[in-house]
Amino acid sequence: MPIQLKPVTLNVAPTAATTNNICTTHTPITTAPLTIAGTAVTAGVATLGAAQLIRLTSAGDDSAITFTFTGTDADGDAQSQTVAGTNASNTDTTTFFKTITAITHTGTVAGAVIVGNLITSVSPTFFPANVPGSVALGINVQLVSGTTTCALNQTYEDFKTYPADTRWFAHATLTALSATTAGSLLFPVTGLRMRVSASSSAVIRTQIVQSGV
Repeated sequence: MPIQLKPVTLNVAPTAATTNNICTTHTPITTAPLTIAGTAVTAGVATLGAAQLIRLTSAGDDSAITFTFTGTDADGDAQSQTVAGTNASNTDTTTFFKTITAITHTGTVAGAVIVGNLITSVSPTFFPANVPGSVALGINVQLVSGTTTCALNQTYEDFKTYPADTRWFAHATLTALSATTAGSLLFPVTGLRMRVSASSSAVIRTQIVQSGV
């Protein structure tokens, strides 16, 4: 009987960019944490359609304090990131959050703040098996519905141990995609993921088959 290779599926369906679906207009008392409340929130936890960048907008001058976001990444692992506040402007995370469980800050907030998400997002991560003779990967990126601009990203680093230092690179051909496309990868990487930079109700399914696995 022939060996049947089984694909790994990565799904990503980002939540539309929203200014206050994580924290509606809110002025914390002294240094109290922000209240997690909005259309993306259930039982105090904000959950997005994919792991997405988070945007905090300050109405006052919060440039002297920092905000720390706590939640989980695309793979469900706990993470946090601290960002500087701004003077009546926006501050964005550079870390992708699937959930937000807390937002704390280091000083009194000057005025009302709101927190929402950007459309930029990533799928869960595929970790290729480290097996001799199983480097080649077949990859199919399927646009199930909606419209999008997305790309397959790859890394060669131990990004679970050193997430802040990880560099991700666009695949040679599976980049700036707006329609269903197939490709391959013929050299070793430590991780693959889809990165979405534009979406209108997009649902993207990526299937990856590794040779010999």
